[in-house]
Amino acid sequence: MNERTSPRTAPATALAPRVRDADATRLRVLEAAEVLFARKGFDGTRLREVAEDAKVTVPLVCHHFGDKDSLYAAVIERGLERFTALGWEVLHRGHTVAEQLANFVAGIIDLAARAPNITTILHREMTDGGARARPLAERMLLPLKEAATETLRSAQTRGEVREGLDVEMAVLHIVGAALYPSLAAPLVQIVWGDDPLLGEFLERRKRALVDLLAPLVLRPQRA
Repeated sequence: MNERTSPRTAPATALAPRVRDADATRLRVLEAAEVLFARKGFDGTRLREVAEDAKVTVPLVCHHFGDKDSLYAAVIERGLERFTALGWEVLHRGHTVAEQLANFVAGIIDLAARAPNITTILHREMTDGGARARPLAERMLLPLKEAATETLRSAQTRGEVREGLDVEMAVLHIVGAALYPSLAAPLVQIVWGDDPLLGEFLERRKRALVDLLAPLVLRPQRA
């Protein structure tokens, strides 16, 4: 007797390529939207342009994301996921605050250099008031900020971090110092004469920032 495909198995097998195709389409739309939102801003970007660059139709974009606001939120969420993943990895990987500081500075400078579009989008969003990004920031960034603050506070109790340091403000300024040259890359290139996102200048930024921050954050080692 010939074997027959189970009616439960066949649809699942047939759907697998469709799921992969849907995921690939969604990724193409997100990547196209990220480029356009970075270049033209939210108001200047049209769904038709996103669809054309992603080589899909506008109805298909709407099928995956609903409308432009939802697509924009998905682009921001995808970008924030990369930054928060780095932050959590650093907190869980480093054995000392000195290691965590060096890993975070190197990681976030590299990530901002590799993802200039998302840093541009986030910077513009903050300049415009941050209303669209606020729910995502509260859900994704606030827990990370609180965990980083508590990590420094615990290290301060152990004597690893300088006594009297406002650790919550320290987290703010560490992040700001690491990100600012990437956010202001055109200005930095004019004044310093090098692209802050490339080559040796990028490596110099990492080394100099750790050299600057370490004595401000860490308690001096006793001889």
